[in-house]
Amino acid sequence: MLFAAFAFYSCDAPRLNPLDPNNPDYISPVIDTVIIEPTYSLVGNVKTLAAPSSPIFSVDVYWPNENKLVKTDAAGNFSFDNIEKKDGWLYFEKNSYLNDSLFISWNDDTTVTVQKFLKYLPTVNYLSIYTEVLNSHSVPSYKIGFETEITDNDGLVDSVIIYNKDLKIYKSLPRQTFNRYGTNFKISELPLNSIEDAVGREFSLIFVDNQNNKITAAKEKLNRIIKQEIAFIAPINGEIVSSTPKMEWTRFTPGFPFHYLIQVYTDETGPVLVFEQDNIGSDQISFTLPTAINNEINGTDQYFWVIWCIDEFNNKSRSRQATFTVGE
Repeated sequence: MLFAAFAFYSCDAPRLNPLDPNNPDYISPVIDTVIIEPTYSLVGNVKTLAAPSSPIFSVDVYWPNENKLVKTDAAGNFSFDNIEKKDGWLYFEKNSYLNDSLFISWNDDTTVTVQKFLKYLPTVNYLSIYTEVLNSHSVPSYKIGFETEITDNDGLVDSVIIYNKDLKIYKSLPRQTFNRYGTNFKISELPLNSIEDAVGREFSLIFVDNQNNKITAAKEKLNRIIKQEIAFIAPINGEIVSSTPKMEWTRFTPGFPFHYLIQVYTDETGPVLVFEQDNIGSDQISFTLPTAINNEINGTDQYFWVIWCIDEFNNKSRSRQATFTVGE
């Protein structure tokens, strides 16, 4: 009987433990829910566009949404980790390359991977701006010449412009060869009252691409006009000479470094150049043609010669024409 009573009372004992699920006052425990937010990354690689394409080291890659800037490693790789998922522009910049950008759209991705190819900026190998004085038996004529050679590995350049704001000069230079551009302009072809207006002025060389973007690639000044004229001694006035004549002139002392260029032409309408010798030293006052002038090939025995003074800036002054006859 005692056992039965014990068993009865033990089964119906009050549930006083608040953690006992059978306690009428039981309070379910609160379980914290941890929500793991996704992380977002923007990664990529930068290479040269020009073949063979290769990684570009130390490109500045800028993500303005969070004002973050990173540089590419030696393999051209970069990454932005733990950033906000927000569409925007990604910018690329490095010296000697054309700045570029790329619009980033995340869509449903947590990682966006991009591949960017940068174009080399075209460069100027040299730029020459010079005056050209053509003396004659009346009045001299003047020209301004522009010559440049460029490197354009990615074919960015559509046209090459020479520009001076003050003089209102904006002229396209024609292509001479694959990477050379240049021409000379008569003063009448430029908005100048006198060639002296251009001396000492700085000109800009501008590259224009096929989208009309402009890059100022180089600047150079026009340094000098050579107005002094070289005077002939012989041959002159149709003098009869041998087929290898000796050209003579008075000593020329303009006061700056220079060299001579001699040219011989047929004396006819539409003269034909039959001989040319450049880089004759400034201390020379004569030059003998090393090869014979052939009247039969040239179809005439009448010729004229000119001599040029060319300074270290490529400024040029040409003498008047002196005629001679090549005898038998």
